[in-house]
Amino acid sequence: MLKTNRIVLEVNGKTVEPETIHNWEFKRLVKAHRLLTNIYGVRFSDNFSQWVKTKDVDALQNEILRVKMHAGADAMKDMLKSKYDMGNASLMMAEKVSGGRHKFSTAEIVVPESSLSVDEIKQQLLDTLLTDNNIYTKENLAAEPDHFVFQQSDENVQEVLEIIGKSPFPTHYFVHFNDLAGVHSPKSAGYEDILAGTLRLSNGSIIGGVHHQIKPEKAGFRIKATVEFPTMTPLSLIHPHQIHLACEFGYWISDILD
Repeated sequence: MLKTNRIVLEVNGKTVEPETIHNWEFKRLVKAHRLLTNIYGVRFSDNFSQWVKTKDVDALQNEILRVKMHAGADAMKDMLKSKYDMGNASLMMAEKVSGGRHKFSTAEIVVPESSLSVDEIKQQLLDTLLTDNNIYTKENLAAEPDHFVFQQSDENVQEVLEIIGKSPFPTHYFVHFNDLAGVHSPKSAGYEDILAGTLRLSNGSIIGGVHHQIKPEKAGFRIKATVEFPTMTPLSLIHPHQIHLACEFGYWISDILD
Protein backbone atom coordinates (compact mmCIF):
# COMPACT_ATOMS: atom_id res chain seq x y z
CA MET A 1 0.00 0.00 0.00
CA LEU A 2 1.21 3.50 -0.85
CA LYS A 3 2.19 5.16 2.43
CA THR A 4 1.04 8.71 1.69
CA ASN A 5 1.51 9.59 5.37
CA ARG A 6 5.24 8.80 5.20
CA ILE A 7 6.35 9.74 1.70
CA VAL A 8 6.05 12.77 -0.56
CA LEU A 9 6.10 12.37 -4.34
CA GLU A 10 7.37 15.24 -6.51
CA VAL A 11 7.45 15.98 -10.24
CA ASN A 12 9.11 19.13 -11.56
CA GLY A 13 9.49 20.43 -8.02
CA LYS A 14 5.77 20.17 -7.25
CA THR A 15 4.06 17.70 -4.93
CA VAL A 16 2.07 14.96 -6.62
CA GLU A 17 -1.10 14.63 -4.56
CA PRO A 18 -2.26 11.13 -3.54
CA GLU A 19 -5.47 11.67 -5.53
CA THR A 20 -3.37 12.13 -8.69
CA ILE A 21 -1.71 8.75 -8.15
CA HIS A 22 -5.08 7.17 -7.33
CA ASN A 23 -6.61 8.49 -10.56
CA TRP A 24 -3.55 7.45 -12.57
CA GLU A 25 -3.75 3.91 -11.20
CA PHE A 26 -7.47 3.68 -11.90
CA LYS A 27 -7.12 4.76 -15.54
CA ARG A 28 -4.08 2.54 -16.16
CA LEU A 29 -5.74 -0.49 -14.51
CA VAL A 30 -8.71 -0.06 -16.83
CA LYS A 31 -6.25 0.21 -19.74
CA ALA A 32 -4.47 -2.98 -18.63
CA HIS A 33 -7.82 -4.75 -18.48
CA ARG A 34 -8.67 -3.67 -22.05
CA LEU A 35 -5.25 -4.83 -23.23
CA LEU A 36 -5.52 -8.26 -21.66
CA THR A 37 -9.24 -9.03 -21.71
CA ASN A 38 -9.41 -10.40 -25.27
CA ILE A 39 -6.33 -12.60 -24.95
CA TYR A 40 -7.09 -16.31 -25.17
CA GLY A 41 -7.11 -18.03 -21.80
CA VAL A 42 -7.28 -14.81 -19.73
CA ARG A 43 -10.43 -14.53 -17.63
CA PHE A 44 -11.25 -11.71 -15.25
CA SER A 45 -13.61 -11.75 -12.29
CA ASP A 46 -17.27 -11.10 -13.06
CA ASN A 47 -17.05 -8.31 -10.46
CA PHE A 48 -14.54 -6.31 -12.51
CA SER A 49 -17.12 -3.99 -14.10
CA GLN A 50 -18.61 -3.24 -10.67
CA TRP A 51 -15.17 -2.37 -9.29
CA VAL A 52 -14.69 -0.01 -12.25
CA LYS A 53 -18.02 1.69 -11.47
CA THR A 54 -17.03 2.23 -7.82
CA LYS A 55 -13.39 3.07 -8.70
CA ASP A 56 -12.21 0.39 -6.25
CA VAL A 57 -8.51 0.64 -7.09
CA ASP A 58 -7.44 -1.94 -4.51
CA ALA A 59 -9.81 -4.58 -5.91
CA LEU A 60 -8.86 -3.74 -9.50
CA GLN A 61 -5.15 -3.88 -8.66
CA ASN A 62 -5.49 -7.26 -6.94
CA GLU A 63 -7.41 -8.71 -9.89
CA ILE A 64 -4.99 -7.40 -12.53
CA LEU A 65 -2.09 -8.77 -10.46
CA ARG A 66 -3.83 -12.15 -10.14
CA VAL A 67 -4.22 -12.35 -13.92
CA LYS A 68 -0.60 -11.36 -14.59
CA MET A 69 0.74 -13.87 -12.06
CA HIS A 70 -1.56 -16.63 -13.34
CA ALA A 71 -0.49 -16.06 -16.94
CA GLY A 72 3.23 -15.90 -16.10
CA ALA A 73 6.01 -13.99 -17.83
CA ASP A 74 6.46 -16.30 -20.82
CA ALA A 75 2.77 -16.34 -21.69
CA MET A 76 2.53 -12.58 -21.18
CA LYS A 77 5.37 -12.03 -23.67
CA ASP A 78 3.79 -14.40 -26.19
CA MET A 79 0.38 -12.77 -25.84
CA LEU A 80 1.65 -9.21 -26.23
CA LYS A 81 4.37 -9.78 -28.84
CA SER A 82 2.54 -8.27 -31.81
CA LYS A 83 1.88 -5.15 -29.76
CA TYR A 84 5.34 -4.73 -28.22
CA ASP A 85 6.99 -5.31 -31.61
CA MET A 86 5.39 -2.02 -32.68
CA GLY A 87 6.44 -0.27 -29.47
CA ASN A 88 10.01 -1.55 -29.86
CA ALA A 89 10.20 -0.45 -33.49
CA SER A 90 9.00 3.06 -32.60
CA LEU A 91 11.64 3.56 -29.89
CA MET A 92 14.41 2.03 -32.01
CA MET A 93 13.59 4.46 -34.82
CA ALA A 94 13.38 7.38 -32.37
CA GLU A 95 16.82 6.51 -30.97
CA LYS A 96 18.31 6.34 -34.45
CA VAL A 97 16.82 9.68 -35.54
CA SER A 98 17.83 11.28 -32.22
CA GLY A 99 21.48 10.44 -32.79
CA GLY A 100 21.89 9.08 -29.28
CA ARG A 101 20.58 12.26 -27.59
CA HIS A 102 18.11 11.80 -24.74
CA LYS A 103 15.28 13.51 -22.88
CA PHE A 104 14.90 12.82 -19.16
CA SER A 105 11.73 11.75 -17.35
CA THR A 106 12.25 12.28 -13.61
CA ALA A 107 10.27 11.89 -10.40
CA GLU A 108 11.47 12.37 -6.83
CA ILE A 109 10.47 10.42 -3.75
CA VAL A 110 10.97 12.13 -0.39
CA VAL A 111 10.85 10.37 2.96
CA PRO A 112 10.95 13.16 5.56
CA GLU A 113 11.77 10.82 8.43
CA SER A 114 13.31 7.35 8.48
CA SER A 115 15.62 5.32 10.71
CA LEU A 116 16.96 3.49 7.64
CA SER A 117 20.35 4.57 6.32
CA VAL A 118 20.95 5.44 2.67
CA ASP A 119 22.95 2.21 2.29
CA GLU A 120 20.07 0.17 3.73
CA ILE A 121 17.59 1.80 1.35
CA LYS A 122 19.93 1.18 -1.60
CA GLN A 123 20.35 -2.49 -0.74
CA GLN A 124 16.64 -3.11 -0.18
CA LEU A 125 15.77 -1.40 -3.44
CA LEU A 126 18.39 -3.49 -5.24
CA ASP A 127 16.93 -6.63 -3.65
CA THR A 128 13.44 -5.63 -4.81
CA LEU A 129 14.46 -4.96 -8.39
CA LEU A 130 17.07 -7.66 -8.93
CA THR A 131 15.94 -10.68 -6.90
CA ASP A 132 14.10 -13.31 -8.91
CA ASN A 133 11.48 -14.83 -6.64
CA ASN A 134 7.70 -14.90 -6.33
CA ILE A 135 7.48 -12.27 -3.58
CA TYR A 136 9.44 -9.63 -5.48
CA THR A 137 7.73 -10.51 -8.77
CA LYS A 138 4.40 -9.68 -7.12
CA GLU A 139 5.79 -6.43 -5.69
CA ASN A 140 7.17 -5.33 -9.04
CA LEU A 141 4.05 -6.17 -11.03
CA ALA A 142 1.80 -4.52 -8.44
CA ALA A 143 3.89 -1.34 -8.25
CA GLU A 144 2.55 -0.02 -11.56
CA PRO A 145 -0.48 -1.13 -13.62
CA ASP A 146 1.61 -0.84 -16.81
CA HIS A 147 4.11 -3.52 -15.69
CA PHE A 148 3.46 -6.84 -17.46
CA VAL A 149 6.85 -8.55 -17.07
CA PHE A 150 9.39 -7.39 -14.51
CA GLN A 151 12.10 -9.89 -13.65
CA GLN A 152 15.81 -10.61 -13.58
CA SER A 153 16.97 -12.27 -16.79
CA ASP A 154 20.70 -12.44 -16.10
CA GLU A 155 23.26 -11.10 -13.66
CA ASN A 156 22.75 -7.32 -13.50
CA VAL A 157 20.13 -7.52 -16.28
CA GLN A 158 16.45 -6.86 -15.75
CA GLU A 159 13.77 -7.83 -18.27
CA VAL A 160 10.82 -5.44 -18.56
CA LEU A 161 7.61 -5.49 -20.58
CA GLU A 162 5.66 -2.34 -19.85
CA ILE A 163 3.81 0.63 -21.30
CA ILE A 164 5.86 3.84 -21.28
CA GLY A 165 3.87 6.93 -20.36
CA LYS A 166 0.61 6.70 -22.29
CA SER A 167 2.03 4.94 -25.32
CA PRO A 168 -0.55 2.97 -27.33
CA PHE A 169 1.88 0.03 -27.41
CA PRO A 170 3.94 -1.79 -24.76
CA THR A 171 7.71 -2.08 -25.05
CA HIS A 172 9.85 -5.13 -24.24
CA TYR A 173 13.43 -4.32 -23.28
CA PHE A 174 16.33 -5.22 -20.99
CA VAL A 175 17.99 -2.94 -18.46
CA HIS A 176 21.74 -3.66 -18.46
CA PHE A 177 22.89 -2.23 -15.16
CA ASN A 178 26.48 -0.92 -15.00
CA ASP A 179 26.44 -0.60 -18.81
CA LEU A 180 26.45 3.19 -19.19
CA ALA A 181 26.44 3.45 -22.98
CA GLY A 182 22.87 4.77 -22.96
CA VAL A 183 23.13 6.94 -19.83
CA HIS A 184 23.56 10.67 -20.45
CA SER A 185 21.93 12.29 -17.40
CA PRO A 186 24.54 13.89 -15.10
CA LYS A 187 25.06 12.85 -11.51
CA SER A 188 23.34 15.35 -9.21
CA ALA A 189 25.27 17.10 -6.44
CA GLY A 190 25.09 15.29 -3.11
CA TYR A 191 23.54 12.14 -4.54
CA GLU A 192 24.86 8.58 -4.68
CA ASP A 193 23.97 6.23 -7.52
CA ILE A 194 21.57 3.41 -6.75
CA LEU A 195 21.17 2.00 -10.23
CA ALA A 196 22.27 3.19 -13.64
CA GLY A 197 22.16 1.25 -16.86
CA THR A 198 21.29 1.08 -20.53
CA LEU A 199 17.94 0.05 -21.99
CA ARG A 200 18.49 -2.40 -24.84
CA LEU A 201 16.16 -4.43 -27.01
CA SER A 202 16.77 -8.16 -27.35
CA ASN A 203 18.89 -7.47 -30.47
CA GLY A 204 21.17 -5.16 -28.46
CA SER A 205 19.82 -1.88 -29.87
CA ILE A 206 19.94 0.98 -27.35
CA ILE A 207 16.62 2.74 -26.70
CA GLY A 208 17.50 4.74 -23.58
CA GLY A 209 18.80 4.47 -20.04
CA VAL A 210 17.98 4.64 -16.34
CA HIS A 211 19.75 6.67 -13.67
CA HIS A 212 18.37 6.42 -10.14
CA GLN A 213 20.09 8.33 -7.31
CA ILE A 214 19.66 8.82 -3.56
CA LYS A 215 20.84 11.23 -0.88
CA PRO A 216 20.20 11.79 2.84
CA GLU A 217 17.93 14.75 3.54
CA LYS A 218 17.27 16.09 7.03
CA ALA A 219 15.93 13.14 9.07
CA GLY A 220 15.21 11.03 6.01
CA PHE A 221 16.24 10.71 2.36
CA ARG A 222 15.38 11.69 -1.20
CA ILE A 223 15.45 9.52 -4.33
CA LYS A 224 15.70 10.97 -7.82
CA ALA A 225 14.45 8.40 -10.33
CA THR A 226 15.23 9.10 -13.99
CA VAL A 227 14.48 7.24 -17.20
CA GLU A 228 16.10 8.48 -20.42
CA PHE A 229 14.34 8.38 -23.78
CA PRO A 230 15.43 9.39 -27.29
CA THR A 231 14.92 13.13 -27.86
CA MET A 232 12.41 12.38 -30.63
CA THR A 233 10.13 10.70 -28.07
CA PRO A 234 7.04 12.94 -27.80
CA LEU A 235 6.41 14.82 -24.55
CA SER A 236 3.01 13.08 -24.46
CA LEU A 237 5.00 10.00 -23.37
CA ILE A 238 7.73 11.72 -21.33
CA HIS A 239 5.45 13.69 -19.01
CA PRO A 240 3.01 10.87 -18.11
CA HIS A 241 5.98 8.61 -17.46
CA GLN A 242 6.92 10.92 -14.59
CA ILE A 243 3.69 9.88 -12.86
CA HIS A 244 4.50 6.26 -13.76
CA LEU A 245 7.86 6.68 -11.98
CA ALA A 246 6.29 8.40 -8.97
CA CYS A 247 3.75 5.58 -8.67
CA GLU A 248 6.16 2.65 -8.92
CA PHE A 249 8.87 4.14 -6.70
CA GLY A 250 6.22 5.27 -4.24
CA TYR A 251 5.08 1.67 -3.86
CA TRP A 252 8.61 0.25 -3.71
CA ILE A 253 9.69 2.69 -1.01
CA SER A 254 6.43 2.12 0.89
CA ASP A 255 7.16 -1.62 0.91
CA ILE A 256 10.70 -0.98 2.11
CA LEU A 257 9.46 1.25 4.94
CA ASP A 258 7.32 -1.68 6.10
